[in-house]
Amino acid sequence: MKETIKICKKGYDIVIEKGSGCIRELYDNKDANRVNLVDRNRRFGSLAATFKDKKSYHTEISHVAESKKHIVIDDQLITHSFSYLRGSCAVFTNFEYNSTLKYEFMDEFFILSIEAADTNISQFGMNLDFNFLGKLGTGYEDQVIPTSPYTSADGKASYYLMTRPNGRWVLVTSPQPLAGWRLEYSPNNFGHFILGLKMFESFDDVFVSDSGTKQKHTIALRIDFPDTYREAMSLASSALGSPVPYFPVAGGTLGTELPMTIEGVYNKIILHSPSGNSTDITEHVVEDSGGYQVSIRLCEEGFYRVEAFGNSLNSLDCVLFSFSGWNELFRKASSTIEQPYHCDENLAEGGVWCWALCEHIKRFGVDPQLADRVLEHIDHKILNLSGVSPTPGCSIVPYPHRFEGREYGPYHIFESTRIQEQFFGVSILLSAYQAFGNSSYLEYAIDTLLNLLHEHIAENGAILCYEKGREIDYTTVCAPVIAVVDMAKVLGERRDPREAVFQAAAVKIADYLLQRGFHFPTEGDQEYSQSEMEDGSISCTALSVLYVCFHIEFKHEYIRFAESILRLHDAWKMYTPDARMYQSSFRWWETIWEGDQDGPCINAGHAWTIWRGEADFYYSLLTGDMNRLLSSYNAYLTNLSKIQQDGTVYACYIPDYIPYSTEPGVLVHRYPLKPDHSLSRYVWPRAVDTWFKSSGIHSQKGKPIALNGEVTFHENCLVFMSTAPEFSYFFVGDIRGRIRLATEKRITIISQTEYLSVYQGRIEAAQGIRCEITPENKWIEIELG
Repeated sequence: MKETIKICKKGYDIVIEKGSGCIRELYDNKDANRVNLVDRNRRFGSLAATFKDKKSYHTEISHVAESKKHIVIDDQLITHSFSYLRGSCAVFTNFEYNSTLKYEFMDEFFILSIEAADTNISQFGMNLDFNFLGKLGTGYEDQVIPTSPYTSADGKASYYLMTRPNGRWVLVTSPQPLAGWRLEYSPNNFGHFILGLKMFESFDDVFVSDSGTKQKHTIALRIDFPDTYREAMSLASSALGSPVPYFPVAGGTLGTELPMTIEGVYNKIILHSPSGNSTDITEHVVEDSGGYQVSIRLCEEGFYRVEAFGNSLNSLDCVLFSFSGWNELFRKASSTIEQPYHCDENLAEGGVWCWALCEHIKRFGVDPQLADRVLEHIDHKILNLSGVSPTPGCSIVPYPHRFEGREYGPYHIFESTRIQEQFFGVSILLSAYQAFGNSSYLEYAIDTLLNLLHEHIAENGAILCYEKGREIDYTTVCAPVIAVVDMAKVLGERRDPREAVFQAAAVKIADYLLQRGFHFPTEGDQEYSQSEMEDGSISCTALSVLYVCFHIEFKHEYIRFAESILRLHDAWKMYTPDARMYQSSFRWWETIWEGDQDGPCINAGHAWTIWRGEADFYYSLLTGDMNRLLSSYNAYLTNLSKIQQDGTVYACYIPDYIPYSTEPGVLVHRYPLKPDHSLSRYVWPRAVDTWFKSSGIHSQKGKPIALNGEVTFHENCLVFMSTAPEFSYFFVGDIRGRIRLATEKRITIISQTEYLSVYQGRIEAAQGIRCEITPENKWIEIELG
C-alpha cells in the first residue's frame, strides 16, 4: 500500500500519494453518498509536459472517424515526491525536471499549483482526471460532467464549472491566464466517453509555433464544491478577483430588455454592442438583495457583450444574442441551404433541410425555387418515383426487401437499421402534404408509419431496432413518438377514423416509457460504463411523455415522471453565460460527421438541444412552470445564435481548443469553418408550434423578464407587445398587477397565480392554469395577484 497524506477539511477530504503527489481520493463533504471524485488512474495533479528538443506528437488514423487523421500528443506524465507538510501547505518536488507541486488547503477549497524552471518546456499543463460520467465503478448519479467551460474574451480569466446528476457542483478556477484546456475523448465507441481533462499554461509548439522561451512555467488551479449555480458564480468572482455578469435569459428579439446579475464587487460595467460600440453603463447598476443588477435593452442584431471590472486586472464577461424576429431568421436560414446537405443522405440528420423547407412553404407560400428542390427530393429520393436504385437510409420503398438477414415489409426505410430515419420520413411527408396539399404524400406517410407500428413497436410499447441479430430499444432515439402524435393530429383534423390507431400507439409508447423509468438505452455500447447515460435519450424520454400528454391524453403521472427526468437532465446542460452555450444540452460527438468533422468536441447549441428545449416548453404549457420556460427559450436561442448575418448556419459552437481529430497549427474555440445545410434547420419544424406561438413575462428581483416581446409601462400598467409571429399563448410568472396585451386574436393565458381578473376582453374558457380570452378593440387587460 502506497504511503499517503490525508487532509480533512470542512468542505472536503483529500488523500494524496506521497510518492507521486497525485490525488488518490477526493470527497465533497456535502455529498450524501461520499463518492470519490477522482479517477482511479491516479494521475490527478500530475504535470503533462512536452519538450522543445523532442518530437512531441505522432499522427494516426482516427478510431472514431476512419477518414480523419488526428494528432496524438505524446506528453510526459511527470509526478512529484513528497518534501514536507507545513501548516495548510504540502509540497512535492521533482528534481529531474526542476518542478515543484504545491497544495494549499483552505476550509472550503484547495489550490494546487506546479512550477517548473526549464526553458526546454513546450506544453505545460496539469492532469485533472475527475471521475467523469461513464467511468466504471461508480453510479452515474455521483459522477462529474464537464459541462461548462468559460474563458473571458481577452483570454485572461477562465473557469470550468462541472455538474453532477446528484445536484452537486465542482468548480475549477485559474487565478492566472491559461492557454486553454483539452478534454480527452475515448478513442473508440465514437468518442462517447470522456476520459480526462488537461488544463494548460502553454500549448505544445505543434499548435502554437511562436510560443517562445519562458524561464519559468506556472499553473495554479483552485477547486471548490458549490451548492448552487449562484454560489458557483460567487466563488468564481472571489477566486478571479472580478465580478461575474450572468443572466436568466441569454437574449431575445429586438426591443427586449433583459435584467442581468452582477455577482461580486464591481468598479465598472461596459456594454459592447454588435456594431462595436462600447458604453459605460456603471451608473445604471442597482443594488438588490445580496447583489447587483443591471438591465440591457437589445437594439441591434447580433451579439452583445457585458464586461465587468473589479479591483483586479481581470474582467469577466457574458454574451447575449439579439435577433430581428422569428420569421426573418427563418427566411434567412432557408435562403442559404445548398448541397451537399449532409455527409450522407439519411432522412434523420440529412433530411431535416427538406422538412424545414416544407415548413417554410407552409408559412410563407410556395417559392418555386425552394419547392422544386423539395419536390425533387421527396419524389425522386424518398418515394423513388424515378425508378432508379433506391438510396439507403433515404428511400422508403413500397415493396418488401431483405437487409442484414432480416425481411422487411412494404414501406420500410431502404437498407437501414436506423429506424429514426423512417420516423423522420413520416414527419417530412406529413409536412409536405400540408405544404402542397398532395394527399398521396399523406397516404404514403400513413403506410410508412403503419409499417413501423407493425414491425418495430412491441406489444409493451417499446420501439425496437434490429441490428446484427440484436434487439435494441430505440424508443427515445430522436423522439420517434413525435411522428406518431403528429399523424394522429393530422388525421383528427380530417376526421379520419385511422386517427384512433395512432392515438393508441402514442399512449402505449408513453406508458412504456413510464414503466421503463430511469433507463435510457441508445445507440452505442457499454464498454466503458455500466450504463451509458446519453443526453438525447434522457431528454427525449421527457419530451415523449409530455408530447403525448399535451396532444393525446393527459395523465398526471406523465407530468410527474417528466419532471423527475428534467430535473435529472439539468446536469446535462451547459451553464456558461454565453448565448452560444447557455442551457444548451451537453453533447460532444456529432462533429465526427458534422461541421469540420474534427470531433468529438463539445457541440454547444447543437440541433438536438431542441429536444430539451421542447420538453421544457411542454412542461411549462402543462404546469405553468416559468423556470422551465426560461430554460426552453435559452435552448432555442443557442440554435438561433448559430445563424450569421448573411444566413450562414453552423452545426454548433465549439468551445474546445483541441478537438479529437485536430491538425497541426489549429486551435478551434469557435464555430466550425464549414457551414451546415441540414440538421441545423431542425429548430424550425420544432419552433413553429412552440415559440412561433408563445410569449411570456417573468421577473428577477422585481425586474421584468420578457420572452418574445417588448415591455413598456403606462399608468402603472405593464404593456406587453408580443413578437411571436402567431401569438397564441401568454405565460405569466412572478408578476403581479395589471398587464395589457396587444392582440387581435384569442390568447390562452397560462399562469400559476391564484387570482386573475379580466378588465378588457372576454373569457371564453378557464380551467386550472389556463384562461382563454378574446380581445376587445385589439387589447386584453388582466390583473394578477
